[in-house]
Amino acid sequence: MGDSVILKTTDGGTTWIRLPIPTGHRFFTTIHFVDSIHGYVADGSLLETSNGGSDLEGGKPTMGVNDFQTSSYGNVTIVGNYGKIYRGAVDQYH
Repeated sequence: MGDSVILKTTDGGTTWIRLPIPTGHRFFTTIHFVDSIHGYVADGSLLETSNGGSDLEGGKPTMGVNDFQTSSYGNVTIVGNYGKIYRGAVDQYH
């Protein structure tokens, strides 16, 4: 299996552009956007974008993020390793 790729469309899927991936983040398990510019990506850590995916920031590599759900920008519920559940502001998981 190869590294993950993030593609973005702004025209309903007619064309796609490949977005840059931060060094050291290679295998994504979940991607969720709360709106057209604010989103999160899980790869064992939690990465955040506030510009439509052009940049991804944050991520504590030892956190063990397997899946997550957001209800609004800045708030997240995370399913971590060993069945741990985390809930709160995204900033505390960066």
